[in-house]
Amino acid sequence: MQHEKCDSAKQAMKAFVLFLIFLCGFAFATQDAYAQKGQKRVNVSSGLMRSLVTEKVDPDYPAKAAAAKIEGPVVLSVTVGQDGSVLEVGPVKCGQAVLEQAAIAAVKKWHYKQPVLHGQPVEVQGDVVVDFVRPRTPGEASRMRMDTVTAESHIASQVAPLYPEAAKRGRIQGCVVVQAEINKDGKVEHAKAVSGHPLLLEPAQSAVSQYRYKPFEQNGVATDVDTYVIVTFVPH
Repeated sequence: MQHEKCDSAKQAMKAFVLFLIFLCGFAFATQDAYAQKGQKRVNVSSGLMRSLVTEKVDPDYPAKAAAAKIEGPVVLSVTVGQDGSVLEVGPVKCGQAVLEQAAIAAVKKWHYKQPVLHGQPVEVQGDVVVDFVRPRTPGEASRMRMDTVTAESHIASQVAPLYPEAAKRGRIQGCVVVQAEINKDGKVEHAKAVSGHPLLLEPAQSAVSQYRYKPFEQNGVATDVDTYVIVTFVPH
């Protein structure tokens, strides 16, 4: 009988210890949850990301890209900390592969205003566009090169790209970079997709060819421009 009482006491003690372990685990989990709640990461638009930049570093133009006359935008996903420093850069969403590492290296040195939500500092994550403009050689055609963001603000009308069924079935999404030559009347004379998933290139190129722009001016005179357009495919 005494032996049975001893076993019962041991079992009760074991159950009590397990209960204490459970309580401690719950407390730490709760504390961690509150900590995570206080460290919010908010997804924001690329426009808001641009408005928060306080210090930019221009990318070093890769010699290989310059020799091959490769240029255009690289789109990166960037995470900014509560103090405005860049925490993470990547993944690359679209852009010419030869330009990617130079874009990443530059954005790591950027700085932002402190992101605030409801009066509290937060981390933010959004897309950042780094546009590479290659140096023109003497005698090269002198069309004005317009950066991607400024050209986007001149769009008067645009056409949504057709989403290929094969891409939908494969759950393929992302962005495509299209080179566009625009005449002084704002009409796209030539469009060519230069980077992106193979299944998305043609529909992106076709859509951009139907864009219309407000005329671009240089010294008050309408002019032809070269630019790049970012076309994003998101499944519905």
